[in-house]
Amino acid sequence: MSALDFGGGSATNTTRFYSTSNSQSIDVTTGVALCAWIRHLTFTGDEVLVGAGVSGAASSIQLRTFGGGQYGGQIRDSVGANVSVGANYPAAGDYLLCLQYSTALAALQFFMIPKGGTVSGPSDTTVAAFINITPASPWYIGADGTDFTKTPLGEISLVNRVLTNAELTSLAAGAAITTVLTPQLYWPFRTGANATETNAGSVGSGANATRNGTGYTTSADFFGGGGGGIV
Repeated sequence: MSALDFGGGSATNTTRFYSTSNSQSIDVTTGVALCAWIRHLTFTGDEVLVGAGVSGAASSIQLRTFGGGQYGGQIRDSVGANVSVGANYPAAGDYLLCLQYSTALAALQFFMIPKGGTVSGPSDTTVAAFINITPASPWYIGADGTDFTKTPLGEISLVNRVLTNAELTSLAAGAAITTVLTPQLYWPFRTGANATETNAGSVGSGANATRNGTGYTTSADFFGGGGGGIV
């Protein structure tokens, strides 16, 4: 699994992100799990990892950092207020982040799982009730156009149900999301900063992600392997 560094190795980024033309909607009845691998280093707060729609606006979802020193996520449907969850920055290292919601769950959950960790429950949770969400703008990785990621990211996925503790534990051990179920959106980021990162999920090529900006680097893989050069 590669670790694509959006900060170019210097903890700065004002141009680098991936964008799609796909506004994949979320069925909150069946549920959603939005997950991404990150390498925790140094942060300035307010970094968007992956999401769709304008941050905090109607019909939006994001995995991100918050200015107070937290990883977390937020969702807002077309009629309600923004709901967020988060956990304080951990020690340096590799972590799987997952944001989950379903109508049956009736709560927004956030998981921050260290590589190889065993999951017994969420890192944070809050009561929530959403109607279905169709983002007002397409999906993006590394920035929403305002808040830019400055850290390495690994594989990113969106599935249409919540994941069990056992499934999250399996993913934290290095299993690909496709060994658990077929995702709708899945960007592996295993081969560096491709001009087009192919969506390996069920939505298909309509959710392929296009590289924006230059200066990406490929650092040591999350699960072994070497580094790479600047793209």
